[in-house]
Amino acid sequence: IFAQEPLVRTRVILPSYASYLLRAFLPALGAAVLFFVLILELADLFMNLVQYIQNLVPLASIVRAMVLYAPRCVAWSIPVATLFSISYTLGTMHANNELMAVYASGVSMFAFALPFVVFSFILSFGYLVFEDAVVIPTQAAKRAITKQFLKTGGPPAVMGHITIVGSDGLLVWSVANYDAQTDAMNDVTVVERSPDGSFVSRLDAQSATWDGQAWVFSGVRFYSWHGDQLLDAISATWTNPRYS
Repeated sequence: IFAQEPLVRTRVILPSYASYLLRAFLPALGAAVLFFVLILELADLFMNLVQYIQNLVPLASIVRAMVLYAPRCVAWSIPVATLFSISYTLGTMHANNELMAVYASGVSMFAFALPFVVFSFILSFGYLVFEDAVVIPTQAAKRAITKQFLKTGGPPAVMGHITIVGSDGLLVWSVANYDAQTDAMNDVTVVERSPDGSFVSRLDAQSATWDGQAWVFSGVRFYSWHGDQLLDAISATWTNPRYS
């Protein structure tokens, strides 16, 4: 009977330890999650703040985007917050000499840490369900409304470093910058090839503008074969209906 008494006492004490650990751990976990969510929300807000101001986005729309972004922040925060909270709880107990009482009571370290292991295991499955049921739909909704009021769905007004092959495959365009609003290009190079792929001509222009029918090039230098000679021509402006 006396030999079984410590075992019975350990079984009675362990639920008390588990309850005490969770009471100390869960508030720390909640505070850590809120802290990390706040950091991530502020980071996302300041990253888009200039675009919000430029597009005159209403405050209600900004708040709605932040609310929809919150589940993603929670999902990102849970792993780090769990690790931080467990470390904080055990560190606090060590600083208050509570771990010494635990060791003196005969409870093994495995039995003492078992509530953390079980809770983390359950939290992992909950995390997967939360990610699938909440995070993915809200993230899609957040992207949709952000695309709507920031106007980020269409092509950019200014594009750079563009290479285009003509429909017949004979003209190859290389453009450093293209402004879709003004139909203007800078640092343009157009290489013309023959059907067999050999060199025919090359046009280098400082800029080009669209006149409604063809491109008008400015600051042009034009290289072309004439018989066995390579001609080099310079022109202030130049246009050709083929370059349209």
